[in-house]
Amino acid sequence: MVDLPGITRVPVHGQPEDIYEQISKIITEFITPEESIILNVLSAGVDFSTCESIRMSQRVDKTGQRTLAVVTKADKSPEGLLEKVTADDVNIGLDIPTQIL
Repeated sequence: MVDLPGITRVPVHGQPEDIYEQISKIITEFITPEESIILNVLSAGVDFSTCESIRMSQRVDKTGQRTLAVVTKADKSPEGLLEKVTADDVNIGLDIPTQIL
């Protein structure tokens, strides 16, 4: 298991200007191989259809067969969480169901 860095778009505290490109490249290198399983950790409070991590995983796993979604902070979730998450899958708004743990 490899814990990959979070996606950073704005450089802070002396990070390089191309931090987003660097992190995207690292993540893509690890999630692209067919033998990789992608564990996509999502906060219940975010709009799944706008998550960069979902977009990245869908780019390399078009069927969703290698992607597992874990939804965190369900206790602090906004209204509508039940519509976003079901017992068997999570609708991430991009027409590819992913397994939910």
